[in-house]
Amino acid sequence: MQANRNQSSRRLIRGLLQGSAIFVLVLVCFVGVNVVRTLLIAAGTIHFWQEQANEPIPANALRVVALGDSATQAIGADYPMEGFVGRIATYVQARTGRPVHIVNVSDGGATYHDITQKQLPKVDLTTADLVIVACSNDLENGVPLDAYRAALGALLQVLPPDKTVVSDLPLLPGREAYQTILQERTETYHIMRADVGKIFTHEGRRLDIFSWLPPHLNSKGYAYWFLAFQPEVDTILQRLTNHAS
Repeated sequence: MQANRNQSSRRLIRGLLQGSAIFVLVLVCFVGVNVVRTLLIAAGTIHFWQEQANEPIPANALRVVALGDSATQAIGADYPMEGFVGRIATYVQARTGRPVHIVNVSDGGATYHDITQKQLPKVDLTTADLVIVACSNDLENGVPLDAYRAALGALLQVLPPDKTVVSDLPLLPGREAYQTILQERTETYHIMRADVGKIFTHEGRRLDIFSWLPPHLNSKGYAYWFLAFQPEVDTILQRLTNHAS
């Protein structure tokens, strides 16, 4: 009887181990498929924005310029236009009834120094109606604060203050010191900020906003990030309306 009991126990343990192995294998496959899918979408993002920039510009188009890093590219979203830049463009077109032309020259891994040196030469700020900026790699890479302050100032001093919105930093470890500098520099140059902290500590504080390429957000996460930009975008659109009248 004891032998039968031991044999039954071994069969039970073997069954549990096999079931666990199958579950883990299915889980790994599920995660792997989604990561690969997200990577493939991300690989096409740069080409997508290049195509958008090369589109003919309608005579009455509003021109959006976007500078920044992989978040500005919408890495992690199901479709590039579901990032905050695409959502801003869609919102502007819906509100104004005018076509929107997007020049998004953001680059994954870019710092504020890189934006000034490599991205600014690719855009024409004199014809831009709206300039969107978002970059967190200085924080993520631990760039010295003095270098961060200098690079941020070098960029902000050439951006049109009445047409530019700069995103606050995402809620990452070590944010406070960098965010303090960003607030001080934007105030110095009278540039508006997208209040990321307000959104992601309230309605955007949830776990289903991350993509399969963390810390990048997914389409839902970028929808919340767009909400941080919306009040300042509205302010700029109102200025454009007032100027036109």
